[in-house]
Amino acid sequence: MRNTFAEHLTKLNLEVNDLVLIYGDIGNKLFDKFKNDVDSKYINAGIAEASMVSMAGGLAKGGFRPIIYTINSFLYLKSIEQIKLDICYPDLPVILVGTGGGFAYSELGTTHHSLEDIGMLSTIPNLQVLNPADNVEMAACLIWAYNSNKPTYIRIGKKGEYQIHDKNLDYSKDYFGPFNIISKPKSHNAIFTTGTISKEVVSALGEIKIDFDLWTFPQLKPMNSEIIGKIAKKYERIYIIEEHNPYGGLGSAISYLLHNSNYNGIELIFFNTQDKFHTGAGKLEQVRKKLKLDRNAIKHRIESTLD
Repeated sequence: MRNTFAEHLTKLNLEVNDLVLIYGDIGNKLFDKFKNDVDSKYINAGIAEASMVSMAGGLAKGGFRPIIYTINSFLYLKSIEQIKLDICYPDLPVILVGTGGGFAYSELGTTHHSLEDIGMLSTIPNLQVLNPADNVEMAACLIWAYNSNKPTYIRIGKKGEYQIHDKNLDYSKDYFGPFNIISKPKSHNAIFTTGTISKEVVSALGEIKIDFDLWTFPQLKPMNSEIIGKIAKKYERIYIIEEHNPYGGLGSAISYLLHNSNYNGIELIFFNTQDKFHTGAGKLEQVRKKLKLDRNAIKHRIESTLD
């Protein structure tokens, strides 16, 4: 996914003249094509995330369109004050891109896990929050965020993400998604998911005999209650599957919207990373298996609720 980001960032840079890339001393080869453009503007800010965000705020005030890129956990944990006060309070068009969302850096431990980011950042006014499921959503997210002219956070994976969309997406609307990946005419059950865990969900659904609809939610803030309510009211049961802490993620947002819209008769079932630290987890596949968020576990957990 980070390669897709670099590719589409380079394409965008050829179309506009106000873009500035600021990165935290990572991905130097990743941006070689971007830097080779004679008109490109970029800054290696070093390992100084808070300063990097403040720098972006200053550039945005000067009429530029900064895009920040670094390891996800460092991006928001080390600069939350600057994101709030230097970017979002003045409502500046800065795009924050964090690579390694969720457990993408699982082997490096708690310092590199990003399991509370959506919850933390969703509480900051003016900040849009995006969590693409695959490279197709990633590419469209970047353009949608740029066109929105608003502070935007994009949580991306690292590499090897499974592509679930078979065509490019429309990013011209005010709201980006949700997208109906699987639709069965008589389905009373649905899965709502977000981010790269969607790979496991799609694989699991391929082995479940009962019909399910599948929706991906790349846009987590703001959410349109009318759109969500219209989708949700078709179902008796909705499974919400995410690689995030149970507080503040997709599950919390959907619960809040449905409660406020009086759709209280819908059964909601939540799969998430639990409210705990995860150490010694190993590779991404191992930690997902341990937390019952891999393909087989998702399949068995869903089937157990249908008996």
